Amino acid sequence: AGGVGIAKNLNVGGNANISGVLTYEDVTNIDAVGIITAQAGIHFGIGATAGKFDALTGITTFSSSVGIGDSIYHLGDVDTQIRFPAADNISFETAGAQRLLIGDDGQTTITAASGDSILHIKRSNTNTTGLTGGINFVASDDHSVANIQAIGDGDNEGAHILFKTTSAAAGDIFNAATVERLRIKSDGVVNIGDRSDNSWIDSTLKVRKDQNAVTKIAVRNEDQGSSASAAIVVNSYGNSWMFDCGSAAKNSNALTIRVDATASSNQGTEKLRITTNGQLLLGTTVTPASTNTLLRVHTPISSSSANS
Repeated sequence: AGGVGIAKNLNVGGNANISGVLTYEDVTNIDAVGIITAQAGIHFGIGATAGKFDALTGITTFSSSVGIGDSIYHLGDVDTQIRFPAADNISFETAGAQRLLIGDDGQTTITAASGDSILHIKRSNTNTTGLTGGINFVASDDHSVANIQAIGDGDNEGAHILFKTTSAAAGDIFNAATVERLRIKSDGVVNIGDRSDNSWIDSTLKVRKDQNAVTKIAVRNEDQGSSASAAIVVNSYGNSWMFDCGSAAKNSNALTIRVDATASSNQGTEKLRITTNGQLLLGTTVTPASTNTLLRVHTPISSSSANS
């Protein structure tokens, strides 16, 4: 019912306005020098045809959104992809294997090829005393409730690990309301209740019972040298006591109690010894020759008593 039929080419020098549907059949390429505007969308690969979109040069801009059925992959490296493996899930793959998955519940899983899943937190510049990396735990109202920090130890070669908590709202990881509770220093020393200014504060250490219903704190030294021992130091301002268990080469595994743990090259002054034979020595370090002697007490004799 009307219309114009063109059997061959149609060359239009000016604009062509088409109010109906323009249908292309058996078209290999559409070449447009300017901008193509598709108000309802563009579909690639409809039916059995595998479609693609190539932007060989320049920048492709999508002002709204792009819908992807399954994955975005790297040209020439198709086993490196960003995928949508299930509803409300997004994953990142390398070498054809999933490395990172964010699930619909927000939980994140990292999987490494070697089985050693490692998350690297790297500082971009030289660090001597500042934050190398941190993990901040945030409440639903966006304030910090706890954090773990790696702080440079002064030479850009090592770091201390700090654990901080708060019972009050804290703005961020650096807020003073989050207080240091535990520090593992770069030299392996562990301080509980130690602040950055190295002053002592009130602290509590709770140790739970093991599978045998025994509550214990184990202090162990694997060194077998003549100076090796494991010790617990009880310290208060101006005074200290040391409970020291020597190695087989030191005091023959005897338990000694010493005062002034900072004296005698941090060994303190021995006041009591319990030997492995059960002998108790008070004020002396000389073990009785006979194992039948269970108690030896040394009482220093004053000069006045010696001359009387």
